[in-house]
Amino acid sequence: MTNEGMQQIDGILSSLEDHLTQQLRNHKLFLDDIQSIEEERNFYYRKLRLIEDQCNQYPSCESHDEIMEVATSVPEDFIQG
Repeated sequence: MTNEGMQQIDGILSSLEDHLTQQLRNHKLFLDDIQSIEEERNFYYRKLRLIEDQCNQYPSCESHDEIMEVATSVPEDFIQG
């Protein structure tokens, strides 16, 4: 193989390595975003559970039914996984 052919192959390999490195960085950022979203989801879920527990302790509370309806409602467009 000629020197020019080797340089072309080296250039292609270098380009592919750069592309793969960028894809790995993007993947890491994506995984970090997923973790952050899951932590936020869990935070709000725990809050809702605490509200539900408080409502169940005081069922005669004037706002009990309204609060429970809001806490347990599911939007029509909600997709469960």
